[in-house]
Amino acid sequence: MADEDCCILFDNQAKTYRIVPVSDSKFVDLNRFRIMGYARGKAFCTCFAPRSDIFEASDDGIMTPAPEPRIPRPPNAWIIYRSHKSKEIRKKVPHVTAGYISIEAQKLHKAMYPNYKYNANAKKNQG
Repeated sequence: MADEDCCILFDNQAKTYRIVPVSDSKFVDLNRFRIMGYARGKAFCTCFAPRSDIFEASDDGIMTPAPEPRIPRPPNAWIIYRSHKSKEIRKKVPHVTAGYISIEAQKLHKAMYPNYKYNANAKKNQG
């Protein structure tokens, strides 16, 4: 399609853009698609190609609007505490992972409370 005349279509149903050879545009369902324009070869690449920061192309050639950048959630009290505590532990034991810390905490808890068994209904019985 590099040097071929192209037709730029807007798919009203999928809300996406499609680029098809002009020869294929004769078979376009005009109830579903709206012809946005035409382009040829390299002129298309420089003038009509959708910008990659605004549109993304999928494997089947459908152009869809790029998603808005996601704004991250602010850290809550637990995340702040855990981050601080992890840094504190890593100062004492470099290269330690969160998984390793979790396993060590589990072993320590088991040593302190050997008969402990989790009971999901315990809170309901407290009153």
